Amino acid sequence: MPEGDGVRGGFDPGNTGTWRVRDVVPGADGGRRTTAILRYLLGLLAIDHVRALTRWAFPLPVVGLLLLLVRPRWIGLAVIVLGVLLIAARFIAVRLISRRTLPRRYRPVEDELRAAVEAGKANLRGELRRVGMPSSALALPRSVVLLGSSDSRSTTRSRLRDIEIDRVLPRAQLDRALRVLDEAPAPR
Repeated sequence: MPEGDGVRGGFDPGNTGTWRVRDVVPGADGGRRTTAILRYLLGLLAIDHVRALTRWAFPLPVVGLLLLLVRPRWIGLAVIVLGVLLIAARFIAVRLISRRTLPRRYRPVEDELRAAVEAGKANLRGELRRVGMPSSALALPRSVVLLGSSDSRSTTRSRLRDIEIDRVLPRAQLDRALRVLDEAPAPR
């Protein structure tokens, strides 16, 4: 940033050209709005991972129906039950992650928020690794669910605030997402 136009109010000799959440949003030491955006991005990424890992669950009931034609029939029945259970588990996991990552007051503007931040999913994994958060396909959904628990929330949120958000979202997309959050209905 050029001298004098920084959000901190002056020249920063250690300025690397990147900006963090607590630097971008005025009064955002809590970083609520931008942390909500990052949590939502984490949720989108986790949901994508869950869907990719369980994509094969849908053909299982069909395979089970075909196996009912073969003896012993209990194998076909077991495959059908397993397939239905996996599909139900996938649905529950996606719902749980989406509820944990987007506060209730922002759900009415979720479509606009998704459109504003969709491109940031690709860059988020590298930033997660950089700040020491899990980014693997199995660990990410688990960490997103744990983000809602009180034990690990403060540590995870402090790591989220250390993410250099300009590596995740271009400034125009972040501004658009922040506007969407500002226009969200007030909590009841």
